[in-house]
Formats: sequence, C-alpha cells, structure tokens
Amino acid sequence: MDEVIALLKEHLSKSKVKEKELAFRIDRLLEEITSLKDDLLQEGKCSYILVPIAKDFNS
Repeated sequence: MDEVIALLKEHLSKSKVKEKELAFRIDRLLEEITSLKDDLLQEGKCSYILVPIAKDFNS
C-alpha cells in the first residue's frame, strides 16, 4: 500500500511540473505573438485578421 501511495505522489509531482512547464511555454508564446503583432503594426504590415487574434490572446 505504501508503494502505491509513493507512486501516486510521484506521479502527481511530475504532473504539477509538467503543468507549470506548459503554462510557462504558453506565456512565452503569447509574448512572442504580442511582440510580432506590435512589430507588424509598427511596419504597417499587420493584416486585419491578426490584430483581433492577438488581442484575444492578450485578454
């Protein structure tokens, strides 16, 4: 029984690490999208489709 509990705790710990890693990666992707959107807007090359999509990610 102790082995099962230990395995469950280990699995839970790994899941939390993966969840934090995914959240970090998503945040980085959102930052990149926002940066790209801003660069394109400054250059006047941003399409009318990209702006609403990037705005959705920022909210």
